[in-house]
Amino acid sequence: MVLMDTTYFGRGVGLMLFKDAYSGTNLHWDYVAYETVLLYQEGIQKLLDKGYTIKGLVCDGKRGLINCFKQYPLQICQFHQIAIVRKYLTKNA
Repeated sequence: MVLMDTTYFGRGVGLMLFKDAYSGTNLHWDYVAYETVLLYQEGIQKLLDKGYTIKGLVCDGKRGLINCFKQYPLQICQFHQIAIVRKYLTKNA
């Protein structure tokens, strides 16, 4: 299972990371200005070129990723699921 996400350190400076969900090992990373589906595709292809077997993906639910990686089991990470739900719910009691 591969975890993939991008973290930003200011405007236009991000780190796209692909990590093994079981061992916690960082498998591949790239510095990016912004995250796109194409950059995620290229990252997965680099893992495949290195000989890794992709059994599934965990991502942030970015639009287009689910359709792009239909050949793999895919789930949205719990943190991002909660953030998506919270966006549509009120915080008022």
